[in-house]
Amino acid sequence: MAAVVLVVAGVSVVAWQLLKPNNHITANATWTLKLNGKISETIDANTLIQLTKASANGGASWTDSDGYIYFGIPLWILVGRVDDTQPSGFNSTLADLGYLVRVKGSDGFYRDLTSASVKMNNDIIVVYEMDGKALPSNAYPLELVGAVPNKGWMVRLIAEIDIIFPS
Repeated sequence: MAAVVLVVAGVSVVAWQLLKPNNHITANATWTLKLNGKISETIDANTLIQLTKASANGGASWTDSDGYIYFGIPLWILVGRVDDTQPSGFNSTLADLGYLVRVKGSDGFYRDLTSASVKMNNDIIVVYEMDGKALPSNAYPLELVGAVPNKGWMVRLIAEIDIIFPS
């Protein structure tokens, strides 16, 4: 859900809206996302939409300081598909032992997040929509947004997510 603040007769009123993915946005998309950890998986746009719909809240949203509303899937859900040999869920025990989650863009830019910061965190989101439309070309197809240390941590053009386990 996302909060929308309306000002009516000088009084602020908070209204909640449930954001749902727009399936048409990625219906014809040909991009893929590589997930690498204990196992590897490559998912396409339609699979990502299905994973988003199947997640606990039907996806996650984040509103930036300019009021743009982003929609996608929490990063931890994608990590959970490859963090062990069971793609059915996030392995909290392994996350507690510690590893890095590297989110990489097709331009070579990447950021590493700790497993502790990603663990069951619905506020770090891999998004594919902005204001109900596909992301702009400088971020398409996917972008990392939300509760990251600062705006410089937001990875655009995401093509791959790797789990780096300690040796």
